[in-house]
Amino acid sequence: MKNNYSVFIGDVAVDEYYRCERWPAVADKANCEYLESRMGGTIANAACVHAGYRIPTLFSGYLHPDDEYLCLNLQKSGIDTSLTSFDDSLGPSKCLIFLSGGEHTVMILNTKVETIPVNDHSQKIYCKAKNIYSNLLTLDRLRYNDLPARNVLEQWRASGVNVFVDCDVDAISQTQKQLVPFLHTVIFNEVGFNNQKNGKNETDMVNELFDEGVSVVIETLAENGCKVFTREQVRHIPGIKTDVVDVTGAGDTFGANFMLFYGTSNDPFLSAEFATFAASRAVSIMGAR
Repeated sequence: MKNNYSVFIGDVAVDEYYRCERWPAVADKANCEYLESRMGGTIANAACVHAGYRIPTLFSGYLHPDDEYLCLNLQKSGIDTSLTSFDDSLGPSKCLIFLSGGEHTVMILNTKVETIPVNDHSQKIYCKAKNIYSNLLTLDRLRYNDLPARNVLEQWRASGVNVFVDCDVDAISQTQKQLVPFLHTVIFNEVGFNNQKNGKNETDMVNELFDEGVSVVIETLAENGCKVFTREQVRHIPGIKTDVVDVTGAGDTFGANFMLFYGTSNDPFLSAEFATFAASRAVSIMGAR
């Protein structure tokens, strides 16, 4: 019997916000001002959204011991962080976010993570989850004893876990393709979707993912809503007009809400509509959470 909890595997970080008068070209200069620091990290943001519905939420990260305070902050949001492990060889978890021209540019510090250890205890919890939410960069680094990431996810799929991944701006790399058969939903933004197409038309691209075993593919379209693909049909969900303050975390809000609502409705189109409304609210306030 499955447990009614979801596990979010990935990053948590401090987001430092700066506002630029303009975004500089290479070898150029531009003035900027420091605004504030907020808790962030794409996967942690999504976990906070999920936990806000008072549904059991676990976060699994891999951090430097000095960043333990990031987990303490997540715990204040009702998130179980007991699966997080620490390694003093890692770098600090921090993102620099520059607001300019109505958009945001994110610089992510490299924490020097090469592999992420999975032990018997954590794998057992993963396999009993209802959903797992992550990104392919993180999932591809998982190592369970001597088993590579593919075998880790294969055990999840065999246990009935639905895996949702946010690709954001990235296409699926050659090494990550081995994980695709074990994914339920893949979410791209416009940039990532075009990168994934790589010259193909969208029908051929999404059908390749469906042939590998994916059930739902989503292209988020910012203020224009999103496009939802299943094997049977394609539907555009229109955006919601709102006054935009900060777009940081909109995709995280969309992904967490889609996964949550899909778990109760089993309807990808209704779930995407719900998630679009949630994302439209997220951009109307400052901060990713």
